[in-house]
Amino acid sequence: MKKEKLRINFGAIKNKVLSEYTHGIVLQTSTSTFIPNGIALSLPLDKAVKLLDTALASTTNPTKAQTAERDNLRLGVKSELSRLAIQLNLDYEGQTAVLLSSGLPLVSNGGAAGRPAGELPAPTNVRLLDGHQPGCLLLKFKRPVGAIQTVIRYTTDLSLPEENWQMAVGGGRERELGSFPPGTRVYVKVAAINGSTMEPVYSAVFSRLVQ
Repeated sequence: MKKEKLRINFGAIKNKVLSEYTHGIVLQTSTSTFIPNGIALSLPLDKAVKLLDTALASTTNPTKAQTAERDNLRLGVKSELSRLAIQLNLDYEGQTAVLLSSGLPLVSNGGAAGRPAGELPAPTNVRLLDGHQPGCLLLKFKRPVGAIQTVIRYTTDLSLPEENWQMAVGGGRERELGSFPPGTRVYVKVAAINGSTMEPVYSAVFSRLVQ
């Protein structure tokens, strides 16, 4: 019987979901009760994705040099995903439950196709309200069963491509966004992820004027 292993090639992950996907892996690996050193193992990956987040948030109109830097940081994140998968394969060879607890996808030894993780639906009951603080908005929603994190994308300019929208990642059922100048219209959508989610399913876009 072939022993299952984690996939170690992450080159196919699309740029627009790389950060969300990676945050899910960091969360699941670091909190797995099956992986005692999960925090230490996932720390380099956590640092790599935070560097990417910082670069993406720095400007909505990157120069050629900034675009090249972002591409290098994405390669760094994918390299750290591979490193983590390889290390877990070495430490927990054939221990399917442990490997799955990392959130990384499995691939049969010698095979090419990973085990499907199951696509989570978008959060429901989404409401965008006035926030508790001046200039802020409060996003509330209901997460689907199986979600471990939610990813919120928001912008004040709908003409921007999605990868240039601001992003917030968390584990709760509400999030305060801002602050923004009064009179600003903010556009928001939210998705749920379970660690292995490759293509998050977002809600419809909601908008509200900041008071």
